[in-house]
Amino acid sequence: MRELAWQDTFAGALCFWGSFGYFEDDGNEQFLRAVYRALKPGGRFVLETLIAETLLPLFQERGWQQIGETLLLERRWYDYVQSRVGTEWTLIHEGKSETQTTSIRIYTYRERCKLFGRVGFVLGDAYDTRSRQPFTFGARRLTVGAQKPAQENME
Repeated sequence: MRELAWQDTFAGALCFWGSFGYFEDDGNEQFLRAVYRALKPGGRFVLETLIAETLLPLFQERGWQQIGETLLLERRWYDYVQSRVGTEWTLIHEGKSETQTTSIRIYTYRERCKLFGRVGFVLGDAYDTRSRQPFTFGARRLTVGAQKPAQENME
């Protein structure tokens, strides 16, 4: 995922739900650079994600939900030093359980903007994913658009 074979090929790319942030910072930046290279000049990239400003005000250390015949238990923790949320997912189905652990980097809005800028993207509008209103503190999730410039800066 950090190395895409295409260059100047696609008019657009999407990255939705919790699929950005599983790598370390260098790997996350490599992924964005790969997307940037794969886009045609003027191509657009849309990222929908959690950021610190959307996640931390609502953060809960534990949660559970019933999904059909399966019970999902979640134990979460926030690593303040690494800015990562760890989650232990336990699925219980027909008396058997399976546990998986994940860790995802949670960027602030400012960190996300700087990361996009380092890669070369020009940021567009940012929205609250659910309400589709302009992004503000208290939004549940962030959707942000970015564009590869129509012409590369030749400096």
